[in-house]
Amino acid sequence: MTVQGCRYQLCGIIYKAGFHFTSRCILQNGQIWFNDGMKQGRNSKLDGTITDLQPDELLKTRGGKACVALYCKLLD
Repeated sequence: MTVQGCRYQLCGIIYKAGFHFTSRCILQNGQIWFNDGMKQGRNSKLDGTITDLQPDELLKTRGGKACVALYCKLLD
């Protein structure tokens, strides 16, 4: 995505799941890592790649619904 000449890439999504939050971290190489701190602690689980999922599949995961999207500014 480009905004006012600056390029941004989706780098994370936070989900509301019941009474806590879960997250997906999206690396520059396209890997997606899922974490539910209540179940996994600090250990994230590889959840595929960005090309494995349809855009609407990023809106929910494991009972959680997306509530925050994080974008990182790409350096030239």
